[in-house]
Amino acid sequence: MHPHFSPKRFCYLLMILASLSGCKKAVSLITNNLPPPPPTAVDSSGTGFDTIPPAVTPVGTAVGNIITKTIGASGGSITSDDGRVQLTIPPGALSANTNISIQAVTNTCPAGIGLAYDLLPNGTKFSTPASLTFNYADSDVDGTDPLLIYTAFQDSIGQWEIVDSDKEVDTTAKTVSFDISHFTIFTPLPGVKLTTRPTELHASDEANADVRLWVSSKKIHTLLVPARPFKSSQVSDWAVNGTLGGNNDDGIIIADAPAGQATYTAPKSIDANRYVTISAVVDEPRTIRVRPSKVIQFEKHTYSSRIKLIGEIIFDVRVYFTQTGLSTVLPDVYHDATTFAVYVKDNQVTIPEAELVNQDPTVTPSSDGDMENGPGYIWIPDHTGLINITAVTGFAVGASDGQPGLAILTLTTAGTVDPQYTINDGFSTRSIGGDPNPGWPGPYLSITLKDSIQGSEARPGVGYSVTPRH
Repeated sequence: MHPHFSPKRFCYLLMILASLSGCKKAVSLITNNLPPPPPTAVDSSGTGFDTIPPAVTPVGTAVGNIITKTIGASGGSITSDDGRVQLTIPPGALSANTNISIQAVTNTCPAGIGLAYDLLPNGTKFSTPASLTFNYADSDVDGTDPLLIYTAFQDSIGQWEIVDSDKEVDTTAKTVSFDISHFTIFTPLPGVKLTTRPTELHASDEANADVRLWVSSKKIHTLLVPARPFKSSQVSDWAVNGTLGGNNDDGIIIADAPAGQATYTAPKSIDANRYVTISAVVDEPRTIRVRPSKVIQFEKHTYSSRIKLIGEIIFDVRVYFTQTGLSTVLPDVYHDATTFAVYVKDNQVTIPEAELVNQDPTVTPSSDGDMENGPGYIWIPDHTGLINITAVTGFAVGASDGQPGLAILTLTTAGTVDPQYTINDGFSTRSIGGDPNPGWPGPYLSITLKDSIQGSEARPGVGYSVTPRH
């Protein structure tokens, strides 16, 4: 063996050769979406952060169709199959016609947004930078800010390297663009993100909220490392829908002992599906360089994330008809009613047939007066009356942030008739009523999806009531 040759130097040489072998290769090192480092990895001051290894993940698998286009010296553009990514190559960046491809792949980058995109052929380089544009949806920037979206690429050993260059952000078109100089797998990712888990809650459920910083290694400043928590003094003002600490209507949030974390508890009663916004103020100064030649300073920035509250409530509905003097000769009291229950869960409306009850109509007293000389009446009982609902169906509409929706109910009525009497009005004895009637209340009824008593009267004694069941 050469006197200056050692196994350690040989391993180092192999690492150098591997780094020169290309921009990407298939690796299978650790699973996707690495968990945040344990609290012992970094203390509240950040000490020990340099010891955290860079994020290393497998290469993603193909999703959807690969798109290929020939682009030459005059430049051109190509868009991914899902329309989320556009690559623009300027004139002169390529010296000859080249088949350029974009293939969406599963995103294995920690905190990566949506899919990642493999730009092919790997290793292609440009004399002039190309522009890579990501289209983002509102859900993609939930918990962060479009100005804090970066891009990272995966290198040959599965590490992710942040592209540290100026970017162009269009919040109207919802795009973020970066200059790139070579081809491999790219993904957008947030620099800071507030995350809530889970994102959908029922009444009294809890969610964990935390704010974490996705940054590059201090030793090799472009390499992405797993997220680290903020210092305890950097995160404050936890709020729900803008109210510090929240409230009983929207839920309560309480800061936890670990830096940048809090626990949110959903309200005890949720009328219908709606969203609440969890937010916190982070004191972490950042300088954002945005083209053209614009610098934005972030200080004490508010980050927010939405949680969906799943409505689950039962209403007891009573439809009633009470009138006096329908016999036309004396002040008898006619009464009819139907009751049913409306179940609303996750904006789905269900009316159980077993809880639909039609009462038989009544008249008080059932007979009165002088049937020989008048005035007098005898009520002739029936089993349908003016309210006879045989079926109810419904659906929920119109719910929005802070505003309850409606349950629109369709009522099927059958066999309803006018009350029937035999009367003596002092002149003659005859029968009245018994004719078909459309019935009360008609084909439609609406309920406000809110945990409060409600109802309506068409006229005194005729209407409906809606009572939440607790």
